Amino acid sequence: RQPSVETFLHAICLHDTEAKFIAHTHPTAVLSILCSKLGAEPLMSHIFPEPIPICGRAPAVISYTDPGYKLAHAVRQSIQEFGDVYGEAPKIMLMINHGLIALGKSSQEALNITRITDKWARIVLGTYGLGEPNFLSSEQVNRFMKRLDEEIRQKQ
Repeated sequence: RQPSVETFLHAICLHDTEAKFIAHTHPTAVLSILCSKLGAEPLMSHIFPEPIPICGRAPAVISYTDPGYKLAHAVRQSIQEFGDVYGEAPKIMLMINHGLIALGKSSQEALNITRITDKWARIVLGTYGLGEPNFLSSEQVNRFMKRLDEEIRQKQ
């Protein structure tokens, strides 16, 4: 049996972040966005509060790279750049024309991140059908991240 060509990608995610579980998936709604001319742009800002504490302030984005060593290297670079900007590792990584990586401290957290990102993508797609998304401001996102009830919920 041969290991997946993406074994290095998963190892880097485990080594370079605090994640204990990696959910690398290809949800249809997420790919519908990532394979569009807009790429990850529609998922770079939140449009409703629910994903904020689950997925973090923003996703990390990786331009399309063929799976294998080069993709693993691009993921490592993206994790480092994200950390330089936000002071922490991303919870979601969006790979253009490829898929989603959810980084969780438990299998349940990785699953929850995947599910809410898929919901977020479906809602984004729906808002474009009605004109365009009404994104939350950075101030609104930051305020939500600091809510005491959200801190308590995340700890539970």
